[in-house]
Amino acid sequence: MLCIPEHIALQLSLETESFREVSAADGRKIRVPYVGVLRVLLSLGTRHAEDTAAPSKSLLGNDFAMLGH
Repeated sequence: MLCIPEHIALQLSLETESFREVSAADGRKIRVPYVGVLRVLLSLGTRHAEDTAAPSKSLLGNDFAMLGH
């Protein structure tokens, strides 16, 4: 699961598809916008990006990106 800031979603022209309930680190349950699946490309030195691409479900939240499961 990928959590991206709202300003990045706006730059990527992503629209909210639905809302999802997530658990915060302190145990709270919060509803956040779900913007769909993004394809994440990783650059690992000499490896090709096609070898390291993975889809990730994406939520909006906070002022920074977070990656989790």
